Formats: sequence, C-alpha cells, structure tokens
Amino acid sequence: YELIEELRNQASREGGRVVSLLGNHELMNLQGDWRYSTPGEVQSWGGEDGRQAAWSPGGWAYDTLRRSYAAAAVVAGTLYVHAGLLPAVATAAVEATRRDSGGADTADEQLDPAHALTQRVWADIESEAEDEVLGDSGPLWTRVLAKGDEGHACAFLASSLAAWNA
Repeated sequence: YELIEELRNQASREGGRVVSLLGNHELMNLQGDWRYSTPGEVQSWGGEDGRQAAWSPGGWAYDTLRRSYAAAAVVAGTLYVHAGLLPAVATAAVEATRRDSGGADTADEQLDPAHALTQRVWADIESEAEDEVLGDSGPLWTRVLAKGDEGHACAFLASSLAAWNA
C-alpha cells in the first residue's frame, strides 16, 4: 500500500492519477478477518496488535484506504470494479446519486454513482452492516459475472453498464 501511495503522489505531480479499488482482501482486513493470512504476514504488520491497529480507524492502512480507494470507478467511459457490479447494486447507486443531486449536473464527483457506491461501502464498513453491498452480491465479492451462466452474466453486465453510462 505504501508503494501505491508513492505512485499516486508521483502521478499527481506529473498531472496523472492512480485509481485504486477496494477488493475483498481489503474488506477482510478492515473487518479483522485474516483467515487467508500466513503467520509471517501477520508478523510483517508487527503482530496481531500492529495489524489490528493499522487496519482500524485512525490506523495508516485504514486511513489510506478511506482516503484513496474506491469501490468502483468510471474512467474514460470504462467501468472498473474489483469483482463485478450487479444490476441491483448499480441501480441503487444511481438512485442514490439522483436523490442526492436534487437535479444537479451529475458530472460533479459528489454526484457520480461510483462515488455514491464508495460512500455506501464505507458507511457499511464503519457501521459493521451485513448487506448486499458487502456480501456475495456486492462489488467486492461477487463472482456471478465470472462463474455464472454466461447468458445471465452478459445481461447483468449490460444492465449495469447502461445504468452507469459506461
């Protein structure tokens, strides 16, 4: 994560940007779920206490992800997301954007469905909610588009892309 932040700073100085996405492993760390971790990895964080501190509010990893990582991003008309964006989640983000915009221009970052989805993900992380956004059908975990029936996956993808104009 430190390397990505250094690349982000370099890109910014040169007029570019680095877009970082939250994935299921970041979510697991934020939730204190280390079942995939090796003992060596836990030790690389200074042991369990150091790792927990880094990934808790106020810790450097938590604060870095909170500030710089998105649940989804649309760049030059292309949607980027860690696992996939199913129509129900895509539509909910668009509806939240419309509700919050009061008719304002949706080109504003604050009115972007990717921003709305990211805010929802962080609100759910911080409230320890268990819902579709953080669950198996959410953008950090779903495998429906990769492992599901191809016909359904294509229809889901087309619907989500259309909802986000991507």
